[in-house]
Amino acid sequence: MNFQKPGMNWPLLQIVIVAALACGQTGSSAQQPIMGGDGVSNHLKARGLMGVFQLPRRPVGVPRSIRALLPHAATVRLLQRLTLSPTDTLVVYDTPDSESSDSFFDDRYPAFLVLRAGHPIGRFAPERQRDDSAGWVFLEAGELHISPEKSGVVLAFRSVGDGSGSLFLVVSPDQQEYRIVLRRTTDQARLRIDAEGILEFWDANEGDECVWCDHHYRVLAYKWDGLHFARKRMATSCRKINPDAITDEPIEAVSQPLNAEYLQAEHSKQDEQRLLRAKLPAGLDGIYRGKLGQTEIVLAIGRARLEHWAACDFRDPTRKVHRRYPILGRYLDQQQAAVELGGGPLSGGVIRLREYRDGKPTGTEWKLSITAEGAVGVRRKVLQQGSGFSRSSTAVSLRRTSPDSGFALIEQDGRN
Repeated sequence: MNFQKPGMNWPLLQIVIVAALACGQTGSSAQQPIMGGDGVSNHLKARGLMGVFQLPRRPVGVPRSIRALLPHAATVRLLQRLTLSPTDTLVVYDTPDSESSDSFFDDRYPAFLVLRAGHPIGRFAPERQRDDSAGWVFLEAGELHISPEKSGVVLAFRSVGDGSGSLFLVVSPDQQEYRIVLRRTTDQARLRIDAEGILEFWDANEGDECVWCDHHYRVLAYKWDGLHFARKRMATSCRKINPDAITDEPIEAVSQPLNAEYLQAEHSKQDEQRLLRAKLPAGLDGIYRGKLGQTEIVLAIGRARLEHWAACDFRDPTRKVHRRYPILGRYLDQQQAAVELGGGPLSGGVIRLREYRDGKPTGTEWKLSITAEGAVGVRRKVLQQGSGFSRSSTAVSLRRTSPDSGFALIEQDGRN
């Protein structure tokens, strides 16, 4: 069975997700490799008040010769011939948890084996540790080049219960047997792998917030040094990240080298820090009352809190767009819906603010001159009419009624 597409050039390290599709797969299926994640585990994730409950993949049919090698009550979740080691076949299955006394939940515990010419050359049943849950649910598996001469398979699992635990195992052939070369138990995690042999774990660094609230993430990068995976980099994410979004993709194949991605993010962080330190008009912070056209409004304006992000990781694997401005604002429209503003200084005491609703830009821009008494200027809105655009302007006249910063009404994290 040949999984490689004709003419495809494989990079030094590639990850090929080989998890079976939700409809099931047998050993005779002619499935092409799936790059990155196949998304099946995310579709089987149920969210509720108690956390995340992971449904198992649908059972996979296997030949009798393989069934004879498994425990009697085993349910096979994956049967796949490996692409990088075509003589080997990966079998992932789970069995009832014999130690569980709970009659309500069908706790199951996963295991897997690797076959060569029909004979097991590696059999694994991850041992439970004190912080492990009663069982795990298999999510995905992927092949990777650990080094130019060494291939491997990574498997990802989620804990039962609230689903916050993550388990990653990397196994690799060593002559006539497979052995575990990396095992990591983490929280609400994602493993990112690039084409240069870097394995990067994003592990939730839970604080006082709730389990499935946004967390800062600890980022650990590893690379094979010929004997084992050595840690090359460790940092904490600058921002809090949504763990639900992180775990949507437990194994991610990254096209850009992770070291280059990290350095690019460092430059972006420095650019943002310079922007946030921009000189602002004197007396800017405060509560402003007045008119937007003929409508009475109350507008809070203040300087964004300057984060000291010298030694943190500026990236976010969930691709959430973070845009920080040195000036933040907020007011309520006629429907009492919150409208957020973000922008920076121009020259001569003038500021420009962009308008956002529900975190999305509206295309509306404010241009205000800050005076000792308040702010005057214009609000411009761009409207699409057929194939063209029109612009409407509304006068703004505001009086500063309080010298307070207004941060009681403004999002402290500065993200718009």
